[in-house]
Amino acid sequence: MAGETAGYWCNPDVTTIISAKFRIAYTSLMDRTFIDRRATESDHLKAKEIAQAVLDGRTTVLEAVRELVSLAHTDAVAELEDRRFIIGVESETDHLPVGEVRKLWAPDALKEKDVEIARAEELYRADFLETCQRIVKTELLGRAK
Repeated sequence: MAGETAGYWCNPDVTTIISAKFRIAYTSLMDRTFIDRRATESDHLKAKEIAQAVLDGRTTVLEAVRELVSLAHTDAVAELEDRRFIIGVESETDHLPVGEVRKLWAPDALKEKDVEIARAEELYRADFLETCQRIVKTELLGRAK
């Protein structure tokens, strides 16, 4: 019978509404962009230095994301959407060898992963550059630059 789920009858219209509300509540509980702690002045400076290094071309997008992800759980990254973006990119690319860990990988395996790294760098670069610009422009602990 239509509307029956696991032996229980349910109104599909109501189930859809309840399901949507549950999904919203569940995903809001799963939001990993909460602020663990207030950033120190040193944290703010570190975030700005990393962001500036990306803008200057001294580091890659993925290397900077790896460095910024812990700071994205503080207010060193002021904008909620920037924190979500950094955490999301890190989550999507945490399997890729960037930075010092590359020394531990076999050359053949690196060749394969380098293709994925190049794709990820290209995919996230434009948005990440905008994120870095906002981080660099953020006032330090509420004081003017």
